[in-house]
Amino acid sequence: MTGLIDLDLLGGQSTHQRKLRSDLRREVVALLGSSGSSAKGYKWTELHKALDAQSTVPIDAGELTDVIKALEGEGSVRISGQGLARSIKLVGTAQQVEV
Repeated sequence: MTGLIDLDLLGGQSTHQRKLRSDLRREVVALLGSSGSSAKGYKWTELHKALDAQSTVPIDAGELTDVIKALEGEGSVRISGQGLARSIKLVGTAQQVEV
């Protein structure tokens, strides 16, 4: 026992959860930046399926939404369309996430 307290638990998010979110963010940026998707982007459902296909754990839709909204907030992606027809396109240089 080290006596260290993960103060982020008081805010509701553990170090492990932040690491998972950082990994998800990195993979979203990588998929959106891949050569085949850079021009047209990804439909929301296609992106979710692609992430699920390469992941060993199921991707939570809420977590994916939070990551994409954060990327949109920093100007790295653009979301267009409505509902399931939404498309996500990488428009800026996504900043690296520190864990």
